Amino acid sequence: MSRFRNRCGLLVCCALMSSSTSCIFDIFGGGGGGGSINFASGFVFIRDDTQDVYVADQTDYGNVGQLTTNGGNRHPSLSADGRQAVFAHVDTASVWSLMTVATSGGGAARTVYTADAVAGQKNFKNPVFSADAAVIVFAFEVGTTSRIAKVNAADGSGFTELTSGLTSFASPAFYPAAIFPDTVLVISGNTIGDYTQLQRININTMQALSATNNLGGEAASIAERAVLSPDGTKVAFDGKLASASSTTRIFVQTLGTGATLRITDATSGNHSFPTWASTTTVGFVSNEGGANQVYIQPDSTTDTGQLTIPSANQPWFGPI
Repeated sequence: MSRFRNRCGLLVCCALMSSSTSCIFDIFGGGGGGGSINFASGFVFIRDDTQDVYVADQTDYGNVGQLTTNGGNRHPSLSADGRQAVFAHVDTASVWSLMTVATSGGGAARTVYTADAVAGQKNFKNPVFSADAAVIVFAFEVGTTSRIAKVNAADGSGFTELTSGLTSFASPAFYPAAIFPDTVLVISGNTIGDYTQLQRININTMQALSATNNLGGEAASIAERAVLSPDGTKVAFDGKLASASSTTRIFVQTLGTGATLRITDATSGNHSFPTWASTTTVGFVSNEGGANQVYIQPDSTTDTGQLTIPSANQPWFGPI
């Protein structure tokens, strides 16, 4: 029997799931909505119905804390110490901005940078902190091209475009300083949402170098996100299948050798938004069954994954 992925309580959901599927949440929902939140390590995510930012601690993924109430939020990620989340926000006037919020739930979200309307900036995506949380690197669009930029996290000053030309770039992820200091891995390609290469960009010199244009054969392109493993030796990405371009699965590639493994499988639906949940596991979103839900899967095998919580999208795990 295929897995049942719709909203349900623990007893009903676990009873309906197949015996091969693990269930590690205890309640649906989780709420939150202000006050102190006990978050040390786990993941930050968006809920599709509210478009707000939430956190779930690994000690009990069913105990969810709500960090924002403004709606219109996208693509949250965590600082290296897990104390802050950064995310993209779009208001009712379609003005985009970068915002940060404390994961303790003790303060209001803060606007760091607002899109330059004259320059045509829009569709902010996948913002990430540097290791010291002093810089935010993110993707944004101008016209039909996606670009990479950085700003100072304290006040949004120092906006600097790191890419130029007609090639689109997205999904920055910082390398460990011991491997490539002040450098992000990005995806690139001729079309937004259809990225075929990985590049390294130094955020100070803006020098760009190819990391690889080999996605392993089974994946034709990258749909949305590529993220580095904690040690910087592997990358996980949501790949569009060469055999079915409308289907996405999660892949892990060892950057030194190019060895690539598809780690997720399903009878229907798509997998997206990979994020390293540990040094050897990858979190991702599956919409099999019609609802976005977050799963975890080892990086060395191919399977359907282990459910963390339902009704969750665009996760980012940390600290690791």
